[in-house]
Amino acid sequence: MDGGIISNYRVLYGNPHDSQQWYDSLQQHQQQFSHPPKQASADRGVFSQSNETFAQELGVEHIILPKSGYKSGQRQQQEKQRYFRQGRYWHNGVEGRISYLKRSFGFNRCLYRGDHGFERWVGWGVIAHNLTIISRTLAQKKQSLLQLN
Repeated sequence: MDGGIISNYRVLYGNPHDSQQWYDSLQQHQQQFSHPPKQASADRGVFSQSNETFAQELGVEHIILPKSGYKSGQRQQQEKQRYFRQGRYWHNGVEGRISYLKRSFGFNRCLYRGDHGFERWVGWGVIAHNLTIISRTLAQKKQSLLQLN
C-alpha cells in the first residue's frame, strides 16, 4: 500500500498465523512491481529469523520486524535506529487504514453469503476504497492548480 492505494489483498481461510503470510506478500509485491519493496513491516508475531533472511535475500532495504521477548544488545540497537522507528509509525498507519476499511467500506460485516460472496465483498470494498483515494488525490491536485492561477 503506497499513497493509500491497496495493491494486494488475499482472503485467507481458517486462521493461519500472520508469520505465514510474509513470504507470499513479499513475493506478490516482487511479481506485481518487478522489484522488492523498499520497506516491509509487520507486527511482532511475524518476526522470525527466516522471515528476516528471506526479505534480505529478496533485496528489501528496510525490514521492520520487531522481535518480542529477549533482545540481544545488537537487536536492541537495530530496533532503535531511525528507519526502524519510522517504519513502526508507518505500520501503525497501515493498522489505521484497516480500521478505516472496517468503518467506511463495510469490512466489519459481510452481507453476501458463502466463501465466494465474501471474496466478492472484500474485492468490491478494496475497489471502492481505491477509487475514493484516487478521486481525493485528483481533487487535491486540481485544487492546488487552481490556487496557483
